[in-house]
Amino acid sequence: MVKFNHCKLKMELEAQSPLIHFQTNENYNGLTLRASEVKPKLDRFLFRKLKLTYKDKVIHEKYPLIFIDEGLNALNYRMKIEIKDKKTNIIRLNNNKDRWLDYDLYYGNIGKPQEEQKQGIISDITLTIFCFIPELRKLIQDYIEEFFIVTNFGAMQNKGFGSFLPKSCYYNNPMNEKQISQIADYLLDDTISMMRGEKKGTKTCYCMKFIDKKNTTSMDKEKIWPEYFKQIKDFYGIMKSGRNFRGFSRSYIYKYMHTKGIDNEKAWMKQRNISPIVVDVKKKVNTKENICDRKDKNPKYVRAMLGTGAVLSYIAKAGSSKKVSIIITSKDEKVKRVPSPIYFKIVKNVVFIIAREIPEEIYNKKFEFRNKETDKSGCLFTPVEFDIDEFLGKYVNYYNKDLRDDTNVKDIKNNKKVVKVKCRNLSE
Repeated sequence: MVKFNHCKLKMELEAQSPLIHFQTNENYNGLTLRASEVKPKLDRFLFRKLKLTYKDKVIHEKYPLIFIDEGLNALNYRMKIEIKDKKTNIIRLNNNKDRWLDYDLYYGNIGKPQEEQKQGIISDITLTIFCFIPELRKLIQDYIEEFFIVTNFGAMQNKGFGSFLPKSCYYNNPMNEKQISQIADYLLDDTISMMRGEKKGTKTCYCMKFIDKKNTTSMDKEKIWPEYFKQIKDFYGIMKSGRNFRGFSRSYIYKYMHTKGIDNEKAWMKQRNISPIVVDVKKKVNTKENICDRKDKNPKYVRAMLGTGAVLSYIAKAGSSKKVSIIITSKDEKVKRVPSPIYFKIVKNVVFIIAREIPEEIYNKKFEFRNKETDKSGCLFTPVEFDIDEFLGKYVNYYNKDLRDDTNVKDIKNNKKVVKVKCRNLSE
């Protein structure tokens, strides 16, 4: 456990995955984690811990000096972050020379020239906090390690990028079961603390364990991390979009929603001629029935339950590289860009997976879908409810078992089995 030395706390952080920094297409020298991103996140984390610990709605009256402002938005301490060895290691996310080192989960570089592409950075860092308030020093000291264990930073942080671990934690590499269970418990605590209202049901954390050499440094992991992110892409991609390589598999969220009597936006767009119908005779995709002759009774924008974006892209026709862009808009600014609730956290040789709460604002919201080329359009609502924990649990079971039969392909050894590591009954 790290401790304050008088008014100063100093800790070393080891990179657990590449950080996608917003400036890596401009100046690589000295880039690292930014205090301007870390401090607001740490403030929110500590305030949640205050509410959980003291159960006090007027905490600012009980501890008036720990806040800088009356709005309880900022805590009264200063933070400095420095690169430990004065060097930033740059990782090319989209490596044209070696596909094995390609982080193709990151799609922000698509269509950009190389000089404008974002890159990943690896930098072990030293973080220093200055605080003159005893109550706040104790709060920071008690929870700062847990904060970094559950929090990611930078771009695409939900997908596992930007993970750091305090060296004071002394986790093994590979981690033992007790350590894995402890981190899962931290992730569950953090996720539950962010939930609104009455908490019911069971919250579960899952993980993928990788074989890793002992004492592997973050710099050595440049050749190991791409495998982790390939598995994250495979796991999340089949969940939301399906698979069209190494065997065809339909998007799992479409399968799941059909069990609830809900149709999806993809079929609805084809029936409205908003998006193209791609027929590949060799793969026997969309040949069992004519989608245009079908009229779905209860279509919804179901993929919004896994996050919303401004554009959907589909292949124009079989064998073509040309894509059709579907522009998605809403009059409600709050739901135009909703992050995915599926959260990935990389620590040592383990990728943890947990479902965070879906924002209430996304339910029963109207979205317009418009084909950029033909200008054909239509409107569709999102579902009125969605049990993200039930969904993730059933998907993990599907990914580990039924997916093998569904793809109708024998050789899918690269799929990493997902195991449950911890459950929490929210009604307790």
